[in-house]
Amino acid sequence: MYQQEYFVLKNSGTYANILETIGLSYVLSRIKQDKCVSIKITDNFSYYTISLSEAVSESDVNTTGYFEGFPYIKYKDDQPPQGVNFIDYDYQKQIKENYRKFVSSTPSPSQQQKEEYQPKPHNYWDLLSNINKLKALSSYKKIFLNIFNNKSFFSELLKSILLLYSNIDDLTDKTQKRLKQIQKKNEELKWDKVNALQLFNPQQGKGVNFPKAAGISMGGMRAFWIKEYLKIIGSYRAMYIKPVKVSNRTWDTKIYVLSPKNIEFEYFNILYEKFKPTVGGNNSLKLDIASILRFCLVFIENLEEYRENVPQFLKTFNPSHYVEGFYVAYLKKLGTSEAVTNLAFIQLPAFINIKTYIDCKDWIEILNNHLTILTKKSIRDAGIGLTILQTYRQFITSGDLFSLLDTMGTYSEFLMQELSKGHYNVFPFSKKIFEKFIKQTKEYYMNTTNKPLNPIFNNEGFKNIAKAIRNSTIVLQYNKHLKELYEPKYGIAQDLKRKSLYKQDLVEYLSEFIASYNVNIARVKERKGKDFVPWANVKQQDIEEIVQLIDEYGSNIIGRLLAAYGYAFDRKEKVAETGEIENPDNDSDTE
Repeated sequence: MYQQEYFVLKNSGTYANILETIGLSYVLSRIKQDKCVSIKITDNFSYYTISLSEAVSESDVNTTGYFEGFPYIKYKDDQPPQGVNFIDYDYQKQIKENYRKFVSSTPSPSQQQKEEYQPKPHNYWDLLSNINKLKALSSYKKIFLNIFNNKSFFSELLKSILLLYSNIDDLTDKTQKRLKQIQKKNEELKWDKVNALQLFNPQQGKGVNFPKAAGISMGGMRAFWIKEYLKIIGSYRAMYIKPVKVSNRTWDTKIYVLSPKNIEFEYFNILYEKFKPTVGGNNSLKLDIASILRFCLVFIENLEEYRENVPQFLKTFNPSHYVEGFYVAYLKKLGTSEAVTNLAFIQLPAFINIKTYIDCKDWIEILNNHLTILTKKSIRDAGIGLTILQTYRQFITSGDLFSLLDTMGTYSEFLMQELSKGHYNVFPFSKKIFEKFIKQTKEYYMNTTNKPLNPIFNNEGFKNIAKAIRNSTIVLQYNKHLKELYEPKYGIAQDLKRKSLYKQDLVEYLSEFIASYNVNIARVKERKGKDFVPWANVKQQDIEEIVQLIDEYGSNIIGRLLAAYGYAFDRKEKVAETGEIENPDNDSDTE
């Protein structure tokens, strides 16, 4: 049991084993806390390995004093044991309620107002409230007291933990036998049996859930309390829980757990502590999207090389190389209780590769742009909004380029609808940032296109036709007086997506659009007179160049890129004949 590596089997298929791994890593860090020892977690497919830079010794364990892995929760008239660190549940509940009233009664509270409000809700209120809501408080306290009431035998309990995870095999029976032997020699050593808590074991709720069922019982499954002890420790260092709004009266629950892949335990803690408070919203799909985007942002912003303004990094960083993603459990509200209805895993994107300080700046811009657009309250989880969110989540988890282009194409339809209603707080994707995305992912998407995409955006024909699409759609929506001159076009994004399936269809559609666009310009010029300077025509050479691109890259790529890039717009850029575009900026719509 005294060794340099420990192992946690992945025998649940859920986040339960991650919580064990994080909990064990924390215990090992406390055992070696004065030794400046690094601890690394590695995912080895069927098990996690926790590696220390220096082996744990018997002396380390014997000299480790009692510590609390998690706080005691005082509920109602409960009296915590003398000297323990506790959280007063009812007091924290009132703070949370006061904060909710402040937010709901303040018209569009700014981030600064929220940060300055005191006292703030507890950092772990999400966990505390769900421990109570999911009826896990009684077992939680039993597990806490199993350690606290036996703290005079704390070193023996630590040795049992080390034995339990000293081998890739399941050593639960062997560890339980060891504890029974110690108990026989020491009558004062006692602990309560506990059931598996669904919050920390989503696959083990009440009901028909036994490995060899011989009947039906509504009781919970028995669990080894030491494993549950570590899972609770891990929940304070890897889990966050969000309510999901189903209706005005109904809320479900969504549980997320960060999944380490190859990372130092200390760095994992830093990322978790900085990331958890940034995730907001109550829409299921938006929570998935916000979790991915915000974690990647926190990862980049906390790179030591970035914070120290190092121009060129010695190695390439990718968030998914350190944290694989999130295990997710969805709990459905069923009357007075909740039940797990879905278990899933959300992958972090593989296409974020960072080699320089400029790469960091680019990705921070890209991720913030996507986050701002896709977390707007106006994008509902129904109708066209649902399609936008689903295709974007498909993109960000799989890296599928067509899913991003489909997202931007569908979002273009939504954007035109909103702008036509005067809803200017719905923003377009940024053209400049989209170009940065293509530049940053050129190596990754070489596997998709077998050619770099950057040359497309340097092609004059592509740029001029995309500009014609932009002028005919989004520019006219932002510049009302131009609608009196030029005829707006609707449905271009949908048409391009449909026509992109076949080269001939796409070429014919673009030819018809360009002819109509040029005729529109000619009519405006004729009506306004010779001194008026209209938009520039799309030239024959532009058509020839776009056909060459279609031959080279395929109609599917070029058509979808035109739909995405043609509606991408930097709202403060200058537009010919108009000066700066009209833009009543209002960010209060962001969730």
